Amino acid sequence: SVPSVLPVLQKARENGLPVLSTVPDSAAEDITTVDFSHGAVTVIGNEGNGVSKEVKAFSDRFITIPMGGKAESLNASAAATITMWEMMK
Repeated sequence: SVPSVLPVLQKARENGLPVLSTVPDSAAEDITTVDFSHGAVTVIGNEGNGVSKEVKAFSDRFITIPMGGKAESLNASAAATITMWEMMK
């Protein structure tokens, strides 16, 4: 079993970092418009279930990767790669 990520997220928040969860939801904030210049912690969910309910409840904001064409979702490694790229821009 994997230990809970919540204590890590709590520590990040205590240090002034917002917690952003990636979700496949067009109502979420488009990742290409997010200002990451002040830092953030992003959570990538797994392919089957996404981000856990507990992490969603803890999240400050929800972000999404815009999808073109017929693709409905990305695997976690692809989502993480795109997210890290956007954070470093």
